[in-house]
Amino acid sequence: MKICFPVILAAICCSWLPSDAPAQDKVIRFGSTEDYPPFAQRAADGTLIGGDVTIARRIAKSMKARAEFVKTSWASLLDDFAARKFDVVIGGLTVLPERAAVGTFSVPLMDDGKRPLALCENRARYTSIAAINRPGVRVEISRGPAIIELAKIWFPQASISVHPEDATLTTRLLEKESDVWVADGVVADHMARRYPGKLCATTAQPFTHLTKAWLIRNDPALIAAVNNGLTKALRNGSWIAALHAVP
Repeated sequence: MKICFPVILAAICCSWLPSDAPAQDKVIRFGSTEDYPPFAQRAADGTLIGGDVTIARRIAKSMKARAEFVKTSWASLLDDFAARKFDVVIGGLTVLPERAAVGTFSVPLMDDGKRPLALCENRARYTSIAAINRPGVRVEISRGPAIIELAKIWFPQASISVHPEDATLTTRLLEKESDVWVADGVVADHMARRYPGKLCATTAQPFTHLTKAWLIRNDPALIAAVNNGLTKALRNGSWIAALHAVP
């Protein structure tokens, strides 16, 4: 059997083994925060679902390996990755320099940006930063230092609230306890699909630009295999279909 790293094997032997290893020995560990629909989230019954989760399982299967999912947090993600707790980070990861410094980003999965979500009856009211930045407008944002700082710059006249859970944000919109939720566009579109006729993304043009990708451990064979699987999923439409299939 070939081993990835024979040096200090007992301490750091990688979980992903080459193609001639027995199938039961081959494991690819995928890390995610498990809280970011439609990429990766826990369903009501505890099952891990999401577009990235579906494609991760398919890629592992194509490599004759077993997919293992490891929970992390946004705060500890890079430290956990550096500590080799998982081989690939999935789940709606935005490409950032500090993340690229500790691994290799996959082929880009999508271009996105921050966009507003509101009640459909108010969709024509909150179509721009200027329209939202008014006294009396209640803006909701989720956790994450980037969006918090941007919201302070964009909406100094509005009232800004930060909430850690996406479910809380949608509930507040539906119960009219807030007016606008500014989130990644893919999330705004997902919530609009989840609550058709009730919640609507108010503009197709994002306020920012960002790219989503997976972060892969610096193993050339693993990088090539994951990128091959993702490229196929992008070309045949199965990745976007998996995102849209998330309830």
